[in-house]
Amino acid sequence: MDQTNLSLSEALLAALIGLGAIYFKIYALGIILIGTGIALIGIDPKLRDIFLKFIKLLSKGLYKKEETLSIERSQKSKIQKSGGDIFNVEGDINYGNSIKEKTQTSLKIYYDKNETYHRVPIANISPIRNGLFLHVMVRNEEERIAKDCYGELIEVQEKRDGTYSKVPTFTAPVILKWAHEDIDKKIDIDNEIPRRLDICHTIEGYDNLIFMTSGGPRGIQTQFPKGKYKIKVRVRGENTEFSYGEFLIDFDGNWRNIKINTLNQTKNI
Repeated sequence: MDQTNLSLSEALLAALIGLGAIYFKIYALGIILIGTGIALIGIDPKLRDIFLKFIKLLSKGLYKKEETLSIERSQKSKIQKSGGDIFNVEGDINYGNSIKEKTQTSLKIYYDKNETYHRVPIANISPIRNGLFLHVMVRNEEERIAKDCYGELIEVQEKRDGTYSKVPTFTAPVILKWAHEDIDKKIDIDNEIPRRLDICHTIEGYDNLIFMTSGGPRGIQTQFPKGKYKIKVRVRGENTEFSYGEFLIDFDGNWRNIKINTLNQTKNI
């Protein structure tokens, strides 16, 4: 082997080792080896040009590879921070289902005096009597539709001697009824149409307020005499967290004279 080929081989070997060292971030060694390669062929301009072109092409290839790996590492980091899952398909990273979409939708329970009191005849009793229905409103505060929503009465307190205390015969949550829907029916709520959730009603000739519930579990008191009550309601959908509302009900025993007011509204997010 002549001196020129020997110099070129040594130069290329030094370049490969030097670039490999730089790729693995052993910068000092890489610079020394590349410098050695240049020195080996420094006496021959043609060899030096070939060497420099080779170095340039190899550097571009390594740069592109490093850029691709950097992008993948960045995407992987974002996915892990967002709680996404990463899985491999035939050796490649697949990000198609890795970033979870925002699925939680926000609901608000509130009192609207214009939508709360509805006086209608009750046709399923004989003789037909008038009834007064009380509702609260549920609004979806996001653009995403809230799916399969339901409401529950989770607490009833009665005012006695100036303070509210839990009714001992109300021991478990009961499902409330959506206005104009069958009992136990779940509904979708979009962000443009608030829905009424039936809370309770009174009936002409009766002296009780009756919560609009599904009737179960058995043994849970849902009819109450005249008095002042504090209730807690919550609503939830398939893609929502629980939202809560507390309301005061004042019933003097006359079916026409029952009032509801907002006490508090909270969200558990």
